Amino acid sequence: MWNQNTTTTFGSHRTGAANIVFTLGLRHTFHVWRRGLAFGTISGSSCIVRFVEGGVVKPFRWPHMSNSVRELISDFLKRRWESNPLERTIEIVRESPDQIPELLRSVIREIPKGGTFFDASISYLPLREFPNLVEEAIEALATSENEAAESLIAYASLQCLPSVHGRLERLFSLCSNSGAYFEDWIHREANATQTEFLRQLVHEESTEREKAWYCLLESREPSNLQFARSTSSSIGLPHPFQLYANEVGYTSGLLPLYSNRCSHLVFPSDYFCDESAPIWRQKHHPTWRLDSNTKTSARFGGRSDEKCGVCGNALHHLMTLDAAAFASTISSDTVRFATCLSCLGWVEYELFYRHDNQGLPQSVGYDGATQVPEFPSHGLKEVVVNIVPTPQRWIWQDWALSNSRENLHRILGHPSWIQGAAYPNCPCCNETMRFILQLDSDLPTADESEWLWGSGGIGYGFWCDKCSVSGFLWQCT
Repeated sequence: MWNQNTTTTFGSHRTGAANIVFTLGLRHTFHVWRRGLAFGTISGSSCIVRFVEGGVVKPFRWPHMSNSVRELISDFLKRRWESNPLERTIEIVRESPDQIPELLRSVIREIPKGGTFFDASISYLPLREFPNLVEEAIEALATSENEAAESLIAYASLQCLPSVHGRLERLFSLCSNSGAYFEDWIHREANATQTEFLRQLVHEESTEREKAWYCLLESREPSNLQFARSTSSSIGLPHPFQLYANEVGYTSGLLPLYSNRCSHLVFPSDYFCDESAPIWRQKHHPTWRLDSNTKTSARFGGRSDEKCGVCGNALHHLMTLDAAAFASTISSDTVRFATCLSCLGWVEYELFYRHDNQGLPQSVGYDGATQVPEFPSHGLKEVVVNIVPTPQRWIWQDWALSNSRENLHRILGHPSWIQGAAYPNCPCCNETMRFILQLDSDLPTADESEWLWGSGGIGYGFWCDKCSVSGFLWQCT
């Protein structure tokens, strides 16, 4: 195809700060088929164009120049955010995902302050690459401050815990992510052997005793939980043990308030109209495209026939789910989850509903006068969603660290708290309710708007199986 002896300029393509001129042999005809582009033009490093040679259509892929790791790093060092690093990172993810490890290593070495493009790329790092990169991050932190290295460790504590578990003592001594709300998450799911050094610190009454105690609790390992409870009175905690137990999803009696099983809601591709949204707001993350042979489906959104006990208007239907979606958490065969989006969080902080034998909700726990909502809602746009078992990589998710990239619409699992644990008490028996589901913001509404929990937080659902009562609240920043 390419004739380097007798050539003529076909055209130029602007990539970042450079114009790249391509030349073609005189005997060849170059055609490009891409909607919206004129004949003879090429746009974007990711587009696959075609050329015609001797009447045969052949594929041609534009060389990865503008999105190469080396050029991205160089441009960022020169022009910072004007170089559009996030957009270019997404292009690398699409076209050359094998370059992600190189990108992460380069940022840790050359851009120690990191950035959102670095954080976003971690979600596409193959799991087998995490141990080596975590080790490189530790080496970087041993010599100087490195926010990129700390960020990698933070995301490893969500996506690949085994990669940090063999390095817990070193990370503890380095005080990785010190002061951050997620600094202790590296100890999640660590076993008794991996956390034995923490018990020793508690026994020795060292200056790091209190931090070691928190880390043991964060592990959620049964013997560590028992140890943390038995030593809580000697730690000098400023609050009752129950508050600390709730933060890791347990009652003061160490009964779990969440399930280790988790599923994601996967919406139809056309449910979110985000084609015109900035590329960083579009649904690129792997959690939006989860699939499984064991997936089920459910009705989502719309209205419910039942009435709100606060305002008297029809409840807003969230989901109708059968018992299979909840393992042994719910005894009922089918439950219709609904709440009043007009009153929840605006008129009443929490709303509760008792479900009958058919799973239908009836308001309970409110005995006040009828209220007129200040912000009436039309409810969520109705659709059928898939319920897909969550892969191990995405069992732990965080609202802030996901930074609007990830799918946080989940059934069971551990809640992605924004303001800290807030498990409500059942209005019928006063026992702490178990977490059952969460819905993120930006859901389409029936009137073609977007639903936000407050300023853009998460709505949480809870369940008391003893009383067949559901409860809801939301948090935001």
